[in-house]
Amino acid sequence: MIMSNAIRREEEKCLYQVMFLKNDKHQDVCVEEVEKIDSEELEGHLQLGESVFITNRSCQKLSGGGY
Repeated sequence: MIMSNAIRREEEKCLYQVMFLKNDKHQDVCVEEVEKIDSEELEGHLQLGESVFITNRSCQKLSGGGY
């Protein structure tokens, strides 16, 4: 069965991986997976002198053929 793009988008979960490199002597890294980016949280980490890396995690693809 062929599904419309709109239905497929609703069923796919796209996540972002947000990595915070702490500004401490160990340079700890905190990794979070989120659906939406919180710009205020990012700004707070940057103001603390931390580095922030953002990447998108591959969407879960529906199995099946024909599309």
